[in-house]
Amino acid sequence: MNVIEEKLEKLQAGLDEIEVEIASKQGAIKENQAAIKRAEEQRNELIAEIASLKREGDELQKMREAIGTEGEAAQDEVDGARQVYDELEVGLTQALPENVPELVLDAVQRVDGEINELREAVDNAQTAVEKAEEALAGAQKEADKAEADFQEAQAELENLPGQVKKQRAGVSNLKTAASTAARNGKTVEAYYLLLELKDALEQLEALVDPDQEADRVQRWFDQRQKVLDKKDAVEKKRDEVDLARGRLNGAQNAYNDQQRGRDRKIRESLPSWPQQEGEPDG
Repeated sequence: MNVIEEKLEKLQAGLDEIEVEIASKQGAIKENQAAIKRAEEQRNELIAEIASLKREGDELQKMREAIGTEGEAAQDEVDGARQVYDELEVGLTQALPENVPELVLDAVQRVDGEINELREAVDNAQTAVEKAEEALAGAQKEADKAEADFQEAQAELENLPGQVKKQRAGVSNLKTAASTAARNGKTVEAYYLLLELKDALEQLEALVDPDQEADRVQRWFDQRQKVLDKKDAVEKKRDEVDLARGRLNGAQNAYNDQQRGRDRKIRESLPSWPQQEGEPDG
């Protein structure tokens, strides 16, 4: 080895060492960059979460301030109303016959009882709507399944001619290949092809079998009828949903009317009591 070769070898070794070091540092840089990216994503998520929490905190503070303001006003109203109630209760109880307060309470309970019954009717109607909608969803699911099965039967009939053609070509090729191998003295290969021909023949015979064709056609008709039946079932369930919703609307309207007319109905049910001269009309 001459001096130049030794020098080149040393230089190459140094170059290789530097390349390894560069590759190592580049790998570290990539890892650091990935770590920085992950940290930045976490930082952005935290910034967004902090901003969202601050907004929610501000909204909560506003709501608490509003509640506090209304609460103070309500307490003033409660104090005033309680004072009026206590004063009137003593005077009115003394002024009315003993049985009248009980009759007034009965009138209130009777009207409220009617409202509660209508509320229960609304709840029952809502439950009926939910059940009807659930039944409709089930019927639609069955209809979708029937449609998928029908499409499968349809595809089976549509694809059958192509399958027969393909299988017939395969039988023809195997028949020729087996005969050729037998003529050329390739007994083992000919026997293998003969077995393949047997399987191919059985598959072709199954494809063109009249009984199986009749079964496919019958399946097509059955699935088609099932689709029609399921569609009819869906329409009936949809009508039941519409009917249930109509009953719910009627029950809700009756409840709302009774709720709005509560004060009037209670007043109409109050017992008559002659006013003393100078008493206000109420």
